[in-house]
Amino acid sequence: MKKQLWGLGFLFLSVLVILHYFKVVPNIPLMLIIVTVFLLNWLIKSIMGRNLFGVFTSCVAGFLFYNHEFKFVDIPYWTVILSAVLAYVGITMIFEQYKPKKVYYHAKFQNESIIDGDDFEEVRDGMYDEKAHSVSRTSFSSSTKYVHTNNVDGMSFSCSFGESKVFFDDAKIRDSQAQIHVTVSFGEMTLFIPKNWQVINNVTVFLGEVTQAQNILAYEKTLMIDGNVQFGELNIVYI
Repeated sequence: MKKQLWGLGFLFLSVLVILHYFKVVPNIPLMLIIVTVFLLNWLIKSIMGRNLFGVFTSCVAGFLFYNHEFKFVDIPYWTVILSAVLAYVGITMIFEQYKPKKVYYHAKFQNESIIDGDDFEEVRDGMYDEKAHSVSRTSFSSSTKYVHTNNVDGMSFSCSFGESKVFFDDAKIRDSQAQIHVTVSFGEMTLFIPKNWQVINNVTVFLGEVTQAQNILAYEKTLMIDGNVQFGELNIVYI
């Protein structure tokens, strides 16, 4: 369903782009049209999934964009964001959010991939002591990735405007601990971690959400996760 929504959004966007130059539609900035399509798609998807965070974020982002363009009211951006955050916290404290039961299983997915050392881009970044690390990206799509490696240390995963599921049940930590980096913006990423790994969450969150399941089993290895979540969601699940 998510893929169909994005497909309809892109079709609608392509029509508006053409009509914009034929002056059939009002003289609205092209960037505002593009942002509107993405935000409407996100809002509809959030409403259908009963995702309160997505509804709030898409509405606030839409108001900020349109208020900047049409000057509805003279109000600072941070005032709007602070008000929305307070309202979101208040509603979540009063009403229990709906969280559908998720059943995870290994099956054949349309965008399924098995990741090993050859499936990553090699890049350099100062975050890991100037060592090369591996990057896997998901953008404007949904994907399911299975990590098959003897050393997850230094791997990096990013998801923007999409949904990404990453399974580590066949991955190994070479030493006693390893570190990975995640970046989520306007999307959702779920990490499936072996139960015998301890997860240390050092992710920075801005207008996003990070959920981590509890693990009461004894730990054999430690996985440190850092990175950023902006206008998105990161889920850490034990399997």
